[in-house]
Amino acid sequence: MRNQTDLSPSAMAHFVRGELASSLRSKKPYNVNLLLGGVHPITGEPSLYWLDYLASLAPLPYAAHGYAQYVLLSLSPSYPSTSRLRLSWLS
Repeated sequence: MRNQTDLSPSAMAHFVRGELASSLRSKKPYNVNLLLGGVHPITGEPSLYWLDYLASLAPLPYAAHGYAQYVLLSLSPSYPSTSRLRLSWLS
């Protein structure tokens, strides 16, 4: 940052969200979708956030971006498939 201040990933995500929200009201808004991740400097806890071009912010447990998301999310064991959901509802 400008003042050499360490921020947590949550604080950084909210700062970037505020900058994008104020940019939406300008004549030339930013048009970005991004994944923002980091590790908290004190607790060591990792975090991941999704931020879209309308400045909506969402924390995520895991993510992929672009065309790779189709392959990576299909291989992820924690991603719920409809067949596993149907089987869990039947039992």
